[in-house]
Amino acid sequence: MILQNIFAESLQNLGSNRLRSALTMLGIIWGTASVVFLLGWGRGFVNVMHTEARTVGDGFIIIWPKRARSEISGRKGARQLYFEMKHVDAVLAQCPSVRYATPVEEWGGLVMKSGNNLKPGNLVGVNPDAASILNLKIDRGRFLQPADVDHGRRVIVLAADLAQGLFPDESKALEGRVKVRGVTFEVIGVLERKGDTLVDWGGRDDDKAYIPVTAFHKDISGWRYVGMIFVHPRDQAQSKACTEEVRAVLAKELDFSPDDKEALEIIDISGILTSLDTMALIAAIFVTTIGVITLLVGGVGVMNIMLISVTERTREIGIRKAIGAKRSHILLQFLGEALTITIASGLIGIVLGVALSLAFAAAPRPKLLAAPEISTITIIGSFTVMTLTGLLAGVLPARRAAGLEPAESLRYE
Repeated sequence: MILQNIFAESLQNLGSNRLRSALTMLGIIWGTASVVFLLGWGRGFVNVMHTEARTVGDGFIIIWPKRARSEISGRKGARQLYFEMKHVDAVLAQCPSVRYATPVEEWGGLVMKSGNNLKPGNLVGVNPDAASILNLKIDRGRFLQPADVDHGRRVIVLAADLAQGLFPDESKALEGRVKVRGVTFEVIGVLERKGDTLVDWGGRDDDKAYIPVTAFHKDISGWRYVGMIFVHPRDQAQSKACTEEVRAVLAKELDFSPDDKEALEIIDISGILTSLDTMALIAAIFVTTIGVITLLVGGVGVMNIMLISVTERTREIGIRKAIGAKRSHILLQFLGEALTITIASGLIGIVLGVALSLAFAAAPRPKLLAAPEISTITIIGSFTVMTLTGLLAGVLPARRAAGLEPAESLRYE
């Protein structure tokens, strides 16, 4: 009942100064709407970064050979190293930390032909593990199988855009024929479209075609060496230890010192993904901080208005105390008015923030410009911050009002 009276009296006092109350509420409304929008946008941005960064692959390690500087086992230093298929097998057999490994040979900008249709693309020679390492999802048909690699079969798996360019009638893509550098391959699968991604290697994934690495060596390059090895760690958090284990095995196989850091070029995509996660977290903290600061600025406006109200109502406070009002009654009255302003403004601000977020999500925008994601946590978090702001804004004016002496207040002009 007391709270109901305080609320009713707060509304009456606010209604007596409508323009001033409305201008004060504007700061809280804008601050709350900003918090809701920025928290939602920060959440959406983090999710976009996670999704885009992992589209190319859920963290893997790229290794290619360079020049060994070390002299070991009677082998001279300063010699060029080359990977062969047996080195991929050694990595898979001797590295418990490795889940998948594939040789990778790539030839970019090759013109591929099917009937009268021509389209440039990248031809990639791999083994079946590439599908798991690079997150390649089959839309139709199948991916490469171990038998395709063992027998060097002339089969090919097309990415989405490449398949669409070579086979405008999509129903004819499977079991169609694609000619590359005069060699005809049978189409056994079409991949799901990935779209533009934040991270890629060697060009757009949707413009690539995959064939057995043995067919690549035999029919395309005439080269028996392997350009790169892609490794997928069994535990993403242990990618650094996995890297060192693979380096030690390759050092043993190729006769160079494991301490020779120039013998291999290694790029840990898992490390890049971790860095992107850190950047996304920093961005979320940054936008949240801006929103909270904006709300606190609105709270300062409420506190100023409440201090002015205390001054204007000094005689009223004196009269109430003279007829028996306790210090706690005055304290609760002014705290109630501050909370009434902030909660009413905050609720309007939440509605406005959600409306802005929905409008922004519905508007056309670049893929990497994330749509805000409004969640229950965002709403509860905004309401909590808003309530705390109201309490902080009301404490000082309420304490000042409650501390006034009745006799001095009655003499105030």
